Amino acid sequence: MKIKEIVAVAAAMGIFVFVGCNYHRLFPQEETTVPTTATEAPSTVPPTTEEPTTLKQYDFSQLRYSANSAAAACYDCAEQRFLYEKNASARIAPASLTKIVTVCVALQYADPSVVYTVGDEVNLVQKDSSLCFIRPGHQVTLYDLLCGMLLVSGNDAAYTVAVNVARAVSGPSLTAQEGVACFVGLMNDFAQEHGMTDSHFVNPEGWDDPQQYMSARDIAIAADYAMGLAPFREIIAKTAYHAAFVSGQTIDWTNSNQMIDPASPFFTPGVVGGKTGTTQTAGKCLLAVFQDDAHSLIAVSMGNPTEEERFYSVRELFDTVLAQ
Repeated sequence: MKIKEIVAVAAAMGIFVFVGCNYHRLFPQEETTVPTTATEAPSTVPPTTEEPTTLKQYDFSQLRYSANSAAAACYDCAEQRFLYEKNASARIAPASLTKIVTVCVALQYADPSVVYTVGDEVNLVQKDSSLCFIRPGHQVTLYDLLCGMLLVSGNDAAYTVAVNVARAVSGPSLTAQEGVACFVGLMNDFAQEHGMTDSHFVNPEGWDDPQQYMSARDIAIAADYAMGLAPFREIIAKTAYHAAFVSGQTIDWTNSNQMIDPASPFFTPGVVGGKTGTTQTAGKCLLAVFQDDAHSLIAVSMGNPTEEERFYSVRELFDTVLAQ
């Protein structure tokens, strides 16, 4: 081979080696993979295929007594949903079921052990009101006043609580009428804060008034909140209570909710308490709470024509859920 040919071959081989060794630098390629950091690792968890939980539906088509009620509702406290509703958003007279809200507001601003002196506010009660028979000058703990409200629906206790709590919030110089107005404002604030959109209050005891109304839904919402308050739970579970006032008087009260009384024909095992209510406009009303290992239920029945029907209409709501 001639010298010129040898030089040409050597030059060609040099160019081949140079290009091969520097190919990626001379001819850069687009990145086709996503770089990972040192902490990233391929996932070994398979994609989830779990179906969303389907809530159980209940058949309430066989209700008998609830057909005569103006409104009714059954609420599942654990699942936070209504299982049954009949005119449940209707704004109707709530009677003494109002006192559930009165108790909630009172406990929001005062300790159950605080002592109040009964004053002239008890003269604000309407004629033929249900009473727990406190008198001006009696010194009574808030706890005992709440017992008088919840067990025997004492309107006199409701006014004493309202005025004294209002004075603690807005000043001791409030008159009885000013105290009631202040407290009622707090009740309406409570309703708004807790989504009770079909409730409005003008008095603390539930006396009939065109501007005093609640819905069955709102009553259940208030009761669900109240069940988180230890004094409320404790009081509504009592069949009777012996009140000993700080000022020395004593009185015995019997719970008007016969669903917790074993001697009553309306006794219902599992019912842990509730609240009755009756006025001419509202009819016979009842809220009751049922609890066992598998259920936590609230039932409301409003506008029943008879005593029997308010208890039986609530009982059949519970029974319907328990049977399915």
